[in-house]
Amino acid sequence: MQTDATGQRADAWLQRCVLIAAAWICCCANVGGQSAAPQTEFMVKAWSMADGLPHPSVTALAQTRDGYLWIGTADGLNRYDGYGFKVFRHSRSDSTTLNDNFIVSLLVDRSGTLWVGTRGGGLCRYDADRMTFQRYISRPGDTTSLGE
Repeated sequence: MQTDATGQRADAWLQRCVLIAAAWICCCANVGGQSAAPQTEFMVKAWSMADGLPHPSVTALAQTRDGYLWIGTADGLNRYDGYGFKVFRHSRSDSTTLNDNFIVSLLVDRSGTLWVGTRGGGLCRYDADRMTFQRYISRPGDTTSLGE
């Protein structure tokens, strides 16, 4: 493919325009003395039992799609909404509560469901619509329960 002198001048002109535009964008990225670097300052908030945590030892953390921060402790599961805590605990008389109060792990799956691993109590799936838990317990010898 042959190019004539007019085509070469047009290509050179286009290259200069692209370079000028790129230089202008780079210069404008620092408007008003503001750096284009990512934010490096963070707000740190420490919570204690006085703030509503049921236990000072945090064992697990997770955040669900709805923005709640879930905090597992040795004495229950806490849901933080940015203002305060709602505490979820085991109750022997209510089968829709946690299996156990000692939370060892939290996981949010691909569908956004929160799963809670408890010490000695098995696994729980959180039902956000009902604010209840479905229990999955290991029963030795029962092939339909969780594995040992």
